[in-house]
Amino acid sequence: MKKIGLIVNPIAGMGGSTGLKGTDGMIEEALRRGARPSSPARAAKALEALKGIESEFILMCAAGPLGEEEAVMAGLSPQIIDMTVQGNSEDTRELCREFIRREADAVIFAGGDGTARDVLDIAGDKVTVIGIPAGVKIHSAVFAQKPEYAGIILRRFITGELRGTRLAEVMDIDEELYRQGAVSSRLYGYMKVPFDNRLLQGKKSGSQPSDAASQQSIAWDITDSMEEDAIYLVGPGSTTSHIMKTLNLPYTLIGIDAVMNRSLVAEDLSEKDILKLIEEYPDKNIKLILTPIGGQGIILGRGNQQISSRVLEKIDRDDIIIAASRNKLAELRGRPFILDTGDRETDERLSGYLSVVTGYREYVIYRAE
Repeated sequence: MKKIGLIVNPIAGMGGSTGLKGTDGMIEEALRRGARPSSPARAAKALEALKGIESEFILMCAAGPLGEEEAVMAGLSPQIIDMTVQGNSEDTRELCREFIRREADAVIFAGGDGTARDVLDIAGDKVTVIGIPAGVKIHSAVFAQKPEYAGIILRRFITGELRGTRLAEVMDIDEELYRQGAVSSRLYGYMKVPFDNRLLQGKKSGSQPSDAASQQSIAWDITDSMEEDAIYLVGPGSTTSHIMKTLNLPYTLIGIDAVMNRSLVAEDLSEKDILKLIEEYPDKNIKLILTPIGGQGIILGRGNQQISSRVLEKIDRDDIIIAASRNKLAELRGRPFILDTGDRETDERLSGYLSVVTGYREYVIYRAE
């Protein structure tokens, strides 16, 4: 019988919808802006995959929102570890120490890159890990592409279908610099993950210098095609930043800006700001410009949680514009774009084949799921 350790960072991801670009040191501000916890539901969604094989594993976790509540939500009966909860990253480290002492076969954790670093500090490569994506920024390769995929991977690990492991990168960025628009990612180490390249995400890769010409030609195509009186929500990324530069407008590299008639309407919008903007312009067509994360292919659900399912309800599928260089698409090696809004109906509505702008008057059709 496999022993599985569960860790949930209950505040992970709360800075996303509010436009804070992260939660480290910002939880009070996130709450003030009306942020709601998303990590518990994402953890429960992953654990639902374990239903029906309860006799094959023991699930260990701490009481309350650090794991117990999420396990119960998924219909599981966990073994509770008695520990003093401090309400910070030390909770994660202490749980990891206890899991290793109890000879856990695997640790599944819900959080972001910061949580992965805390697990790495204690677990290293001593135990197999699986990350449930629940943070704002997730550059590390120890995470599944979606919460439900993390559960599928763990189920296959428990049943013995997945036997091999590989070392995957743990990356993180300086959130203070990130909020200022500077993305500086650093490798902190490696952890063992089950060998499943189809469901695990890759580490984030940055744009290559050779992409600059393609990004500019993409920007010319999109700006030349902009419709009069339509509102364009321009998502984060270096590819989309070329659109704002071409329009000679200020922009938020890692936020959401709004443009109408080639003028800036609003910048660095939160989910609440976007919904308010849509209400203020009820007769305007709303369009959304996105670029997939390099090396991962995620177009919704990472770094742009401001574009929530509530926002996407207001946007027609045909009004979503995907921009990506051919090099960025080639990095995916045929893997589909990933939709991870946290709402299954929204993901299903937007899935399928999408048109992607790859250059000036150059387009390809690419699948999203």
